[in-house]
Amino acid sequence: MGKTAKLLRRIHNGVRKRLGFTPPPPPPYGPDWLRIQDGGAADVIAILERSSPIDLEYYFVLGAAYHAQGDMSRAVAIWAAGADKQAELILAAGLPWKLRYLGPLWTNSIGHMALLDILAKQRLLGLAEHDYVVVYDPETVGNDTYLDRWRPYFDIRKKPLITLDRLRPYFDIRKKPFITLDRLRPYFDIRKKPLKTLAEVTPTVIRHRGRWRWIHDAASDIEREWQAQRRDSLLRLSESDKKRARRALGLPRDAWFVTMHIREGGESRRNATVAEYIPAIEHITNEGGYVVRIGNPSMSRLPSFSRLIDLAHLPRRDWLDLYAIAAGRFFIGTNSGPAWVAGTFRVPCLLTNWAPVGISPHYPDTIILPQRLWSRSQNRYIDDAEQLSGPLAFAENPTVLNHLGIEVVSNTAEELCAATARMLTLTAQTTR
Repeated sequence: MGKTAKLLRRIHNGVRKRLGFTPPPPPPYGPDWLRIQDGGAADVIAILERSSPIDLEYYFVLGAAYHAQGDMSRAVAIWAAGADKQAELILAAGLPWKLRYLGPLWTNSIGHMALLDILAKQRLLGLAEHDYVVVYDPETVGNDTYLDRWRPYFDIRKKPLITLDRLRPYFDIRKKPFITLDRLRPYFDIRKKPLKTLAEVTPTVIRHRGRWRWIHDAASDIEREWQAQRRDSLLRLSESDKKRARRALGLPRDAWFVTMHIREGGESRRNATVAEYIPAIEHITNEGGYVVRIGNPSMSRLPSFSRLIDLAHLPRRDWLDLYAIAAGRFFIGTNSGPAWVAGTFRVPCLLTNWAPVGISPHYPDTIILPQRLWSRSQNRYIDDAEQLSGPLAFAENPTVLNHLGIEVVSNTAEELCAATARMLTLTAQTTR
C-alpha cells in the first residue's frame, strides 16, 4: 500500500472521532470514497472549520482525496482552510509567519522541483508574501543536478539527521541505549510534533495576490506576468555542461536531437503507450535528427534503430538526463515531471496524450495534444467544454471515469507523427 493510500486509511479510521462524520470504507480513490453518510452529503469544509483540527495532515489528505476524484474546487478550499489553520498555529507558537519550509515532498521528484521556478519568479516579480527554505532528504532527491540549479534562488539545506555517531561525544551509547528526550534537550532543539513541521508547505496551494491559490492556477498568473515583462528563463546550461553531455551521448558536433519522456506505470490517465510514438521517432531520425529517450529501466523497451539513444535502459546519470531535457530542439512528453522541467529551461514542448485537461501548462512555445474521452452511454466523444467541467477536468485515476461510463481514447500514432512534423517546422530555426 502506497503512502497516500495509508494516509487515506488513517483518515477513514480517525476522521469520525476528529471531524464528526464517517466516510464509508474505501477502496482509496474510488468515486464513492468521500461520500458522507448520516442521511446525505455533509459539507466537509464546514465540518473542518467547525472542528478546526490541529493536525494539518487531515487537510492535506482530505484535499488530496477530493483531487483524486476530480473535485478541485473542494480540494482547493480544504487545502486553503488548512493553510489558514497553519498560519494561526504559527502565530500562536511565536514563529515568523513569513518564513516557510519546503520539505522533501518538493524535492523527491523532478516534477515537484520544477515548481520552484514559480516560487522564484513570484519573489523576483515582487509578488511573494513568504521567504522559502528548501529542506531536502539526500536519500530521496529526484535529481541532484537539477536541485543544485536552484541554489542561486533559494536557501537549500539538507534535512538534519541525528545519528548515533553525532551523539557519541555526549552519551555512553551501547547496543541497547535508553536515551530520553530530556537528556537530548541541552544539545538539540526539540519541540512537540506539531511544531516540527508547522512551517512546512505542501505543493498544493500558495499565497498569491492576497489569497490562497491552487499552485497551478497561481503558476499560470505568475508566468503570464513574467512573459509580459519579457524576462528570460532562470536556468541555463553552461558550455562545459553541454560539451560533457554531448560526449557522453556520442552526438556528432553539429547534430540536433529531440528528447522524449512518455509516462508509464500505475493507474493514471497521464500514462501513454510508447509504441505509438515509434512513427514519430522515425520521422525525426529520417529528418536527420536524433531522439534521446529518458526514463527508468521499468519502462517498455523501444526497438533498436539508428539515431535513437535510449537513456532509460542505460545506467542513470542525473546530469545527463537534465542535459537531455534542457538542450533538445524540443521536448515530446506527457503530463509528467520532465515536461515541467523542460519549461523551466524554455524548451519548446509537444505535450501529448495530455490529461487531465484542467491542469494547463503555463509555459510558452507549447503545443498540446489532449486525450479524448468517449461516453459509452451516449455513444459519442465528450466535447471540450464538458472536459473542462466537473471531475473530467481534474480526475487522474481511470476508475473515476469508468464510474461515469467514460473511457480514455489515446492519441493515435498518426496524430503523434503529424504533431511532431509540425513541431519540426516550428522549431526549424532553434539552436540550443
